[in-house]
Amino acid sequence: MEQNQANDKSAPPSKQKYLEQQYLVNKILKFRRVTSNEGNDDEVEVELLVKWGGEYINEKPTWESDADLCETCREAVLAF
Repeated sequence: MEQNQANDKSAPPSKQKYLEQQYLVNKILKFRRVTSNEGNDDEVEVELLVKWGGEYINEKPTWESDADLCETCREAVLAF
C-alpha cells in the first residue's frame, strides 16, 4: 500500500489537498479519460479510481487526478 497526503481527516480524501495528513492507497482499480473544456483547447486528463486503505478501507473508491497521485504515490500508479 502507498501513502497519500491530505490535510483534513474529516472529509473524504478526494475532497482534500494532499499536504499534511497521510492516506493509504489500497489499490488503483481503473482509469478514465476526462475532457476539460476550459479555454479554447480541449485537454484530456486521466483520472484513476482509487480504493483507499487505512481508516477509509470501507469507503467507496473515488476518482482522482493521475497528476496528483503520481506526485504522492508513484509506486501504486506504476503498479497499475
